[in-house]
Amino acid sequence: MKNLIFILLTFPFFSLAQDTDCIDSTAIDPDCMCIEMYDPVLGCNGITYTNQCYAQCDGVQFWESVNQGGGDVCDLIEVSILSSNNEAIVFEYETYFDSGVGFAYAGFVLIDEMGDTVAVETIENANNVYGIYGQMQEIRMLESYNLGYEFPLEAQLHLIEGFFAGNPESVCSISIQIFQGPSEGDTLELSGQWYSSGEDEYLEFDADSIHLYTFDQDLECYDFLSLAYQANDSLIFVQGEEEMMSLFYFLSETQFSLIFEETLNYVPQAFDSSNFDECEEQSFDCTPDGCISLASSGGEFGDLGECEFECVQEQFQSWNCIDGNCEMLNDSSGTYNTYQSCIDVCSVTDLTDYQLSKKVIKVTDLLGREVSPNSDQIIILYYEDGSIEKKYFLKK
Repeated sequence: MKNLIFILLTFPFFSLAQDTDCIDSTAIDPDCMCIEMYDPVLGCNGITYTNQCYAQCDGVQFWESVNQGGGDVCDLIEVSILSSNNEAIVFEYETYFDSGVGFAYAGFVLIDEMGDTVAVETIENANNVYGIYGQMQEIRMLESYNLGYEFPLEAQLHLIEGFFAGNPESVCSISIQIFQGPSEGDTLELSGQWYSSGEDEYLEFDADSIHLYTFDQDLECYDFLSLAYQANDSLIFVQGEEEMMSLFYFLSETQFSLIFEETLNYVPQAFDSSNFDECEEQSFDCTPDGCISLASSGGEFGDLGECEFECVQEQFQSWNCIDGNCEMLNDSSGTYNTYQSCIDVCSVTDLTDYQLSKKVIKVTDLLGREVSPNSDQIIILYYEDGSIEKKYFLKK
């Protein structure tokens, strides 16, 4: 915020100058050409320009360097943490530099005080992979890369140009402190009764709790769940048994939507829960004879369909790692019981395996720093033929 304070303090002075000789109207040239070099200046008219060339093209006669005192572009980015837990960190940022400045395919990476990667953006959950520009405001989400971090967390949020294009280069970083869960201002109270026909689920809000009535396939009884929540105008924070999770939501008079891996839509519908029957508590275990029902919650699975799916896979599928490839067996005799666990070990774990087919000329981390090819982190491989590949290598 240093540069915003600078703008506020110097703006009255520049306003006085503008009345006299701040702008030379004869020097204004909308067609002038400037080199795209980021060295921002604050004009006497109160406008921040990419560099002094752009200020001169606008007829500005006096300006001050925004970067005085060792600042950089990150001094003109404001970051607000919206929610945080051990799985994801959601934040909003706003850029205050010139709209002509941009960083193509840029993303964010969170690095802790020890220099370890804490959380990264992923292309699956990124709302924007094309670039970050001046005068922009967005909400972004970082997925946890290291589940072992603890709150409060002091870290550096790195702006990485080329992050989603595979050629990352750190532009600058922002010091932030992250606390778990919602902020003190997230006190919005939701209300109403809602129904989802797709989920056969009724939902009810009161001042501090959300109540869910989820019906079984026969609509004869429901499973009940009540959780504490906090909310702001875009996020709802729900306190689970172990940790708090955050969900984007949309609310109107005719619809309530929860947005996570998929969107759950509800319509307003009044109901009386006393007219429903709650299902008897039960769970399921997978045995050699199939799924068996238990008259308690002590089983491995709470849903019969989930049990049947997992149980069939356990009994009839497994994988072996053979010559660097995972081969599936139609029984449980393989070394690995899931394809992913096989791939994690069986995939290439040493740079020399890649050099058999293509020559690697450089290896960097997500910040563009050159690192060892066998580093236990996400690395970027640059090949002689111009191709780029992002990999996670496990140490042997």
